Amino acid sequence: ELQEYFTARIFSQFEYPEGARNFSLEEFREEYLKNLKAYENHPIYNSYFDYRTIIKEDMESAVQSESSETLLPSELFPDKIAEDLVFYNSLRNDYLNLENISKGAFNIKNFDFNGIKYDVTKATGVLRDVEQQLNEMENMFRGHDKKVMNALYLHAVKQEYSDEWKKKFREFFVLEEKINSDLTEYQEFLSAATFMHETHPFEIIHRKMAKLKEMEAPIKQKMIDVLHSDAYRKFILTDERMLLEKFTGCEWTYFIEPDYYDEYVTLMYQSMNTYAQILVRKISMERKQLLDWQASFLTGPLNHAVSEEWRTTIPASS
Repeated sequence: ELQEYFTARIFSQFEYPEGARNFSLEEFREEYLKNLKAYENHPIYNSYFDYRTIIKEDMESAVQSESSETLLPSELFPDKIAEDLVFYNSLRNDYLNLENISKGAFNIKNFDFNGIKYDVTKATGVLRDVEQQLNEMENMFRGHDKKVMNALYLHAVKQEYSDEWKKKFREFFVLEEKINSDLTEYQEFLSAATFMHETHPFEIIHRKMAKLKEMEAPIKQKMIDVLHSDAYRKFILTDERMLLEKFTGCEWTYFIEPDYYDEYVTLMYQSMNTYAQILVRKISMERKQLLDWQASFLTGPLNHAVSEEWRTTIPASS
């Protein structure tokens, strides 16, 4: 009964134009793998960009570089680098666990790390060693990031597509900067909304709520812009569009003494989180498509169809 209650509460804001559809296990698996594959990077990168990103400064540095060494994909993305990245990512998770242990977040007397049992009082020392190892590996990867970007640019130069390369990468970074700014605004809004989960005098609640509504207004306008933008249309699912249209279509009151309107607070949180997910989908797909286009320079003569198709390979909205 509890599970049914929370499920009903979570989905209470959604109104579907058609009845719900039940997927078989096989249908669910196919749909899941289809969506997962849509964001996979080209295999020529050997998982490198699953862990690393492209950086504007590296791109501009590559354009100014006097290097003429066009490394092959096998030299840029060897198995050894891929293995090191997996280890690095695992070590970062270990670092977070050690940090919690050192802060006394767990009621334990000892812990295992790399096959060795430590007293909990040793956690801070182990944490420092791991931090040093992570810093050394990050410095190594940053050097390789720059080498990769240099090589990617030189492959474009070699095939006389340097101007288009610079244009596409610079457009991407402009979009990335805007979306990062919008996501920061979203995170700041959520931080400002934490008072609704705390106990405060009514006077303070009203003051904080007034500030929250000021912060909400520009975000709601950006939601409206996203809903009306052709560039975002394919990233918005039907139920997400209905949710955001409902949220942006009214001015919702979240608190009237002495109570919060839980239904409207839930609507606000769902809408904000959905908006952020759409932004992340957008920049993730733009990054993937840019790298897919780049891959055409690494796999032989430029396939001009890639340049035309790179904006039409996004899975259709459901």
